[in-house]
Amino acid sequence: MDSIINIIKGKNDISLSEKNLMFKVLFIIGIIIAFFTYSFPNNYAFVITLILFSLWIASNYLNYTETSTTTTNNQIMYHLNVLQEITNTYIDKKLKDPSRQFKLSKQQLDTIYINNKLSYLYIDSNLIEFLYSIKILAEWNDSEFYLLLKGTNNILKLRNEIEEYYKANNKYPDNVLEIFEQSLLLRSNTINNLHRFIYTVPKTNMMYNYTNKIIDRYMVLISRNTDKIYYYTQEHIKMTGVNNSTKFVSYNTTRPYDPLGTLDFYT
Repeated sequence: MDSIINIIKGKNDISLSEKNLMFKVLFIIGIIIAFFTYSFPNNYAFVITLILFSLWIASNYLNYTETSTTTTNNQIMYHLNVLQEITNTYIDKKLKDPSRQFKLSKQQLDTIYINNKLSYLYIDSNLIEFLYSIKILAEWNDSEFYLLLKGTNNILKLRNEIEEYYKANNKYPDNVLEIFEQSLLLRSNTINNLHRFIYTVPKTNMMYNYTNKIIDRYMVLISRNTDKIYYYTQEHIKMTGVNNSTKFVSYNTTRPYDPLGTLDFYT
């Protein structure tokens, strides 16, 4: 029952997912009331019983949904931690390389690990799940996998910078077009990282096909994020207008088929 009360109370900044959940709860209650009202005679006792029964069903559905969401979030966080551990392991290996000519201070070491935190991957849970699913590639080429993780994180960092700036100022940063260019360069680099796995995976047709499918899927997932950044640049131009200093960036949207659409800004 507490779950239903929390949904009904709501919040000013209620998210799309919460609105969808509220709609589902109201729909379930409506279906139950309509069915029993049509099937059985009405009286006060019946109405009260029907309302209580509907709330009980809705409350159990909410509890199940909340438990399922918590489990999924915990799983995603675990997968993100695994990816971070892969990154840290690679850094450890490079720092312990005997060919290194100089020793770093503790402060410098801490800075290296801080700068390599995958702090922005959380923005896109689909990318976390995808990168986790292909973590075996790190066994064949840990440096390329490290660059893939770092580059992906940096693309999401650029997207986050734009979104946070917009939330605070109700407009896009003046350099949003330059940020978009950076994101496209990073996207190109990360796709090239994946292409280079062709040279290190086991030399079998199955692995070649596997690598090609990975590249296609990554292009879809990462392009959803560059699509959003591109959308922000277009909105910025609409808000500020076109003038002599306006910069137009060519954006090639050719990529593998995305069933959710290339401009699905709400997923």
